[in-house]
Order: sequence, then structure tokens, then C-alpha cells
Amino acid sequence: MRIVETMRKADWPAIISRGTGVALLLVGVLLAAGLCAATPQDNSVPSIFDAHSTPADSIRHLSFFVLGVTGLIFLVVFSLLTYVVVKFRSRAADTDREPAQVYGSTQIELAWTIIPVLIVVVLFLATARVIHAIQNAPRPAEAVEVTWASAPCAS
Repeated sequence: MRIVETMRKADWPAIISRGTGVALLLVGVLLAAGLCAATPQDNSVPSIFDAHSTPADSIRHLSFFVLGVTGLIFLVVFSLLTYVVVKFRSRAADTDREPAQVYGSTQIELAWTIIPVLIVVVLFLATARVIHAIQNAPRPAEAVEVTWASAPCAS
């Protein structure tokens, strides 16, 4: 009976503060998106998506690969989280009983340990390959080496 009474009485300050927080978050996201879209075209900020050299092109391809992997991870985690929240949400008929207690699964624990390790290894190898290719690239024939020595300050 106490649960029903608590649910009927709305905690308006908490609801308003939660709504204010969500509204502020939405305003912040929209402001950030507007600032990103409003970069001046005559003095644009350098971007990894606009490659003008061979190293920049390989870095751009690596960043797309990393973005794809992280996007896939996000989709999998978000989908699993949504599934679990919907499937195992609290229902009125479940107030009297305790949920089933599961104490572990070796297969699941191995999977959630090995899969992230494999992802990190793949990202490390891809990054190491690009860094190695950039550092060991042959110099072009028309390359000019510039050295600069600062003059001592006259007092």
C-alpha cells in the first residue's frame, strides 16, 4: 500500500529539475552543433576529413576505421542496453517476487574479456602500421631541408 501512495504523490521539484537538466543538455547540444556548422569558409579550421598530403590521407583512412569500429561498438552496446531495459523492466505483477539469481557464466565472462582485448589489438596494429608508414616514408626528390638558428639577443 505504501508503494501506491508514494507513486501517487508526485515529487514536482525533482521532476522540474530533471526537465531543466534535459532542456539544458538539449540546448548545449544544439549550440555545439550550430558552432560546428558555422565555421567561416574563408578561414576554415584544418580538418582530418580534408586531406592534402599522403600522410594526411592515411591518417584520414585510419580515423574512418576507428570511427567505424567505435560506432559499431556503440550500436551493439546501445541495442543490448535497450533490449535489457525493455525486457527486464519492473512490472506491477512482479512486486511480490525476487528475480532469478544468476551467479556467473564462464562463457560470457570470457567473451566480455577477450572481445575488448581483440578490439584494442586490432586498433593498435592499425595505428602502428600507419605511424610506421608515415615515419619511414621516403623523402621526395624536391624536398628542401630548412634549419634555423636564432640570433642572440642584443641588450
